[in-house]
Amino acid sequence: MSSVEIQPWIWIDAAQTFHALVDELSAQTRLAVDTESNSLHAYRERICLIQISTTQHDYLIDPLAIGDLSPLE
Repeated sequence: MSSVEIQPWIWIDAAQTFHALVDELSAQTRLAVDTESNSLHAYRERICLIQISTTQHDYLIDPLAIGDLSPLE
């Protein structure tokens, strides 16, 4: 058995915490990213959830609450 401690996910739904997360992510050497959308067949598709994992934490980002995601570019 591994002795790796699993950390709980971190919910990001405010601009201030989102910007702090972007700063933290820029220092990482490895990331895993996944997105969930309302459907690619909807009249106007929208990303409804962004999941980003580092070696330390898993982040769940609410893009509908944050709005401007351009800091991720």
